[in-house]
Order: sequence, then C-alpha cells, then structure tokens
Amino acid sequence: MSSAIELYKLCSMSFSFDGHDSELRRLRRSEESMCNQRNLLQRMLDAWNADSTVQGIEDALVWLKEVLASPRVYVAIYDDEIQVEHPSWWLAPDVSQEDISQLRGTSLGILTECLSKHATVITASALHDPRFKTLKSVVAERIAAVCCTPVAKDPSMGCVYVERPVPFSEEERDLVELFAHELARILGKLVFPYQMPANGQNELPAPKGFDTTGFVGRSRSLGKVLNKADLAAKSRGNYSVLITGESGTGKTRIARLIHDNSERSLAPFQAVNCPAIPESLAESELFGHRQGAFTGADRDRPGLIKEADGGTLFLDEVGDLSVTIQAKLLTFLLEGVYRPVGADSVEQSDVRVIAATSLDLDQRMHEGLFRHELYLRLTGDVLHMPALSSRQADIEPLTRHFIEQYSEHSGYPLLPLSPDTIERIAKLPLGGNLHELRNLVERAVDRAYREHSRAIEPRHLRTPDEPAEDHANDPESPETFDRSLTRFAHFKMQQVLSECEGNHSEAARRLGLHRSRYYRLRAKYNLHTGDSGHQKHNRGSKRAAPTPNSAGNS
Repeated sequence: MSSAIELYKLCSMSFSFDGHDSELRRLRRSEESMCNQRNLLQRMLDAWNADSTVQGIEDALVWLKEVLASPRVYVAIYDDEIQVEHPSWWLAPDVSQEDISQLRGTSLGILTECLSKHATVITASALHDPRFKTLKSVVAERIAAVCCTPVAKDPSMGCVYVERPVPFSEEERDLVELFAHELARILGKLVFPYQMPANGQNELPAPKGFDTTGFVGRSRSLGKVLNKADLAAKSRGNYSVLITGESGTGKTRIARLIHDNSERSLAPFQAVNCPAIPESLAESELFGHRQGAFTGADRDRPGLIKEADGGTLFLDEVGDLSVTIQAKLLTFLLEGVYRPVGADSVEQSDVRVIAATSLDLDQRMHEGLFRHELYLRLTGDVLHMPALSSRQADIEPLTRHFIEQYSEHSGYPLLPLSPDTIERIAKLPLGGNLHELRNLVERAVDRAYREHSRAIEPRHLRTPDEPAEDHANDPESPETFDRSLTRFAHFKMQQVLSECEGNHSEAARRLGLHRSRYYRLRAKYNLHTGDSGHQKHNRGSKRAAPTPNSAGNS
C-alpha cells in the first residue's frame, strides 16, 4: 500500500513539473516574441532614417529572413492597378533580377489569394492545402509552409511572402504582419512624405493624420523628426523613447506630440525636470512615499510614476539623474513595479517612459555616470532633434510666431517683419536655439515699439557683439536700477563661467540656476565658452554648451 502511495506522489510531482515547464516555455516564447518585435521596429525606424531607405528596408528583410529561418522571403509592391505578374517594385534578399520572375511565378496563386482577400494567407503545407495543392508551381516546387500578408489592407499596396519547410507559429505570423504594417507606413511616406502647403507659408511638414497643434516649422529635417515621432506614437507595445538634441531644440514639445498622438492621449502626461529635483528628494518625487518615511513626510504621497498611470512619464534631461535613482528606475522599467519610500510592499503602474537629454550619454556611460542597462531600456525608439542651424526654413515661421505671441502678451500692435530682418536673423549664430531666437525677437519687438517703427528692421536686432542692454555703455544714459542689475548679472555670470573653465553645467549649479533659465540668461548676455577666457575645459564630459554654429528648432 505504501509503495502505491509513493508511486502516486511521484506521478503527481511529475505532472506538476510538466505543467511548470510548459508555463516556462510559454513565457520564454512570449519574451522572445516581444524582443523580436522590438528589434524589428528599431530596424524599420533605422530604415526610414537611413540615407537609402530601400537599403534599410532590405536590411530589415534580411534580418526577418534569418529570424524565421526562411529560404524564401520577398516583397512585391504594385501600382494602383494590380497585376500580380508584374509588380512595380520588388525586393528579395539574395535573389537576382533574373531569378525573381521564377520566384514570383512559383507563388502566383498564393499572392493572388492574399491580394484579393486583403488578408494574411497562412498554410502549414501548400502541397496538402485544398486551396493550393492543384497549382502546378506548388506541386513542382513542393511548397510547404507559407505566410503571405498584405502591405496595407484596403487597398493593398502589395504583399510580403515568406516560405519555409516547417509551419509558422502565431508569434511568427505576428512578426511578418508587423513588418508589413510598418513597411506600409514607410512606403506611404516615400510617396507622400509630407502635407506640404500649397502657399509655402508656415504649415508643418507633418505626416497625414498626425496632430501637431501648436507646433511651428516647415523644414524637411523637422518633417523627418515628425515622421519618426508619428511612428513612435503608433508603435505597438510600451517601448520607451529617447529624444536627443541640444538645449532649446524642442524635445519637450516632441515628447508631448508623441503622447497626444498615442493610444494614451487621454491619460496623464507627467513631465519631470530631472536636474531641478534635489537628489535627496528624487526617489520620493518619482516613486512617492509613506507617512513618516522621513522628516516632514506627514502624509502618504503618490509619486509621479503613480500619477502618470495609464499615460506617459517624460524624463527631461534624464542624464542628470544620479546612478542610485537610475538603478531604481531601471527596476521599474524591467518589472513594471516600484516601492515607494517607506513602503513594505511594491506597487504597479502602467506607464510609457519618454526621456530626453542634451548630454552625450555614450560619454556618460564611459565615465560611469549613466547605466548601460538603463540606456538600452530607454532606446526602444530614438529621435534626434536637429539644431536651428540645420533648419533654416523654420527660422522665418518661428520668428513670426514669436512676434505674434509677444505682441499679444505685451499689448503691442503687430508689426510686419522686413525681408532684410529675416535674412539677418538667419545669419546669426543662434547657439541657444529656440530660447535665443525667442529672446532676440522679443527684444527686437520692444525696440521697434519704443522707436514707433512701422516694421521690425535689422537695426532692432541685438547682434552678438552688442552690449546686453541698450545704451549700456553710454555715459549720458542714466544708470537705472534695471540697468545696474543687468550689468551685475552679466558680470557675475562671466566671472563664474571663467571659474568653471567654460563648463556651463557647473556654472549653472554654482549660480543656483535651473539649466533652462541659465541657458536663457546665457543667450541674453551672449555668453559662450570663449567668453570665459577658456576655449575648452578638461572635465572629459561633453556637457559644454553648443557651439555658435549649432542651433535648434521648435
């Protein structure tokens, strides 16, 4: 009797282990599937950003072929009138132009089925499938498993055909469909890249259906950023986004656009200015705290991660977070859970993280100031905001926008802008990007108004070699309180910048100024690294301010 009981226990343990192993295999497949989808999305984003988009698409197709272990993979794209035998464009890795017609002929019946029904055709064996087993090419080539999915569904632009000896899993089918989905988006933008205005005025070069309310510009480089932002907004999953670029180029606005055009648009958008949070309070600010967790914690307080539940958490200047906080943030991104300060248990929050930085994170990682694992988690999608110097077409619409805003705010009449003024602004070294352009425009509006001018002329612009204030060096001019204060602020910033050997981040810290305010004042007083008496500093980090030839956008 005891032997029978022992045998029963062993069998029960075996069944339990078998079930556990099955669950582990399912989890591994799910993790592998998510990893493959992330890699594919990154490759398709790289394709759009590549010098040769077609080469980028082919690289992604080669990767898909290797992941699926498929001997035959190709893409066929058609004109409005689809003739299955004659695609207008095709792509097949490792297949010559002479051999492609034979390859298309082999799968003609399957292609026709896919395009006519605007739906994925999948079969474990075309040779035994009643739909295809009578086709001569299927019999001659003994075609086994096939997954053929349309590129766009109604109408279809073409199809992606994948063939191999063994059947496709559900996850592999999803991967092929994801490739076709992203390919349709890229091809649509290649044909109609932007909604360019007929009158050539201030309309944005935005993707169709991408809401850019309040955004200003018309350059093609900005258009590329908006296209990538559109892809990031509509990408599947909770992939993080990293936005890079100089201070003042509009990284926060791009982050907001991604949120507003995503499925999370109705949920909160919580922005965190990382340099502005003292390190001692950073953990509580992000993750919250319990009553009594520290002196002054008189009640429970949810952190920004909890307040952003269901929405987006924007980490501005993420490179300034301490390594300790980076580790806790990494844990949250990996596991989706966090522990408030003073709490006994963990909590969950469904948040998409968008981060931005003006720092060189590669250099920060090299110096041990930024965790490599966190960098990998933040770079699901990467967007780079170009400087104003590379977006000359945006300067005029931005200038007019700032004039309208400031005139309305100040109660000034709206003055026209002379063509010579625009030409003059375009030649200025706007190292502070949008901040410097806005400051320049506002001062010009003030001057034009005080002179009772009928238009804003080049003489109203403060050039880099002019003093920060009108008549600042005029002995006949009365020394007002404002002028004295301005003179002292200019002197103090120059002095501290010199002491910091041109390191603007360190100067901002010593002056007790937030980075954004420091850069606005730096632009106002035209302080660049050279003004400190040191052309460079030796701290190794690339945190110095942008050079005069590197400007930014909206």
